[in-house]
Amino acid sequence: GFAQLRGGPRAADGSVAALVRLEKSLGLDRAGTLAAFGRKIDAVRDSLRDLLHGLKRDGKHIAGFGAPAKATTLMYHFGLGPDLIEFIADDSPLKQGLFTPGLHVPVLAPGAIQQRRPDYLLILAWNFARSIMAKHARFAAVGGRFIVPLPTVEVHPP
Repeated sequence: GFAQLRGGPRAADGSVAALVRLEKSLGLDRAGTLAAFGRKIDAVRDSLRDLLHGLKRDGKHIAGFGAPAKATTLMYHFGLGPDLIEFIADDSPLKQGLFTPGLHVPVLAPGAIQQRRPDYLLILAWNFARSIMAKHARFAAVGGRFIVPLPTVEVHPP
């Protein structure tokens, strides 16, 4: 994006007006839209936390899969730390052997899933949930289950 003072040397092209119209049509110029979105996210947070706490009370082991930057945002806002998530598996060697920022959940290679055998994998790269579940079908075949946190909390297989 670009920004300048009003009357600056660059003229805005039609894309700016088009985006403003789109945002208005979606209600993004109204505080109520953002408040409703916040309530929806809080409801998802509460649902996921209830599920994870219940699983932990039942003695289940929970790991995460995927350590994108948005996972840190989700973990902080949803209150998901090492008390709930034992480790996170990630395909990137650049992330393996490190810890999540601030919460210090270890990030390990995907082989840790077979070694540690968690009961559930919380998919923290939820936009890739289908491909992650397909790639790790063996985990489900031996009884493991996936939790997709967004847009609504879902457990696979049901």
